[in-house]
Amino acid sequence: MISASSRCCRSRSPRCWAAWRWPLLRPRDGWLAYGGVLVAVFVTIGFVVYPRIDSVRSGRALMERLEQASAGFPELGLASAKEQYLLELRRPSYNFGHARWREREAEAADAAAWLADRRGRAVLVEKRTRDACFSQAEAIDLGRANRQRWYLVWGTPDPDCVRRGDRGAARRYMPPNAP
Repeated sequence: MISASSRCCRSRSPRCWAAWRWPLLRPRDGWLAYGGVLVAVFVTIGFVVYPRIDSVRSGRALMERLEQASAGFPELGLASAKEQYLLELRRPSYNFGHARWREREAEAADAAAWLADRRGRAVLVEKRTRDACFSQAEAIDLGRANRQRWYLVWGTPDPDCVRRGDRGAARRYMPPNAP
């Protein structure tokens, strides 16, 4: 004797497919559907969304532009930069203290004193820092990253900032991926 379910499967009708799969979608098996949807969302985010936004959110694109623009400078400093920028950089650099958001002016003055100390140096600064201490220095606009406009500056910083700055505040950073 042939059962109704085997007859249904042989006919391959859409009604048969739904009837055969219906036991998997019972309310008591909702955790299975929830888990499946959750896995699908995480896989989509991990393999589709994150790779597309990675260079923008991580600062990789800005650091690539910086490395190209600063190739002629033996020493590079970063003022008011996020720590993630240091991690994306592939060359040694100097920074003037991480997370000095309460001392933004002092950090800019330290960077100005460091820049004025020797030729062949350049500093990555954001717009407010450039306006405060590097308005007369030569600059290359590197574009926007993390809702700020960034510049590579070199030359002569404002003398008032140089006087206020501490030349010894610079900290050398050697990235793990440096050649």
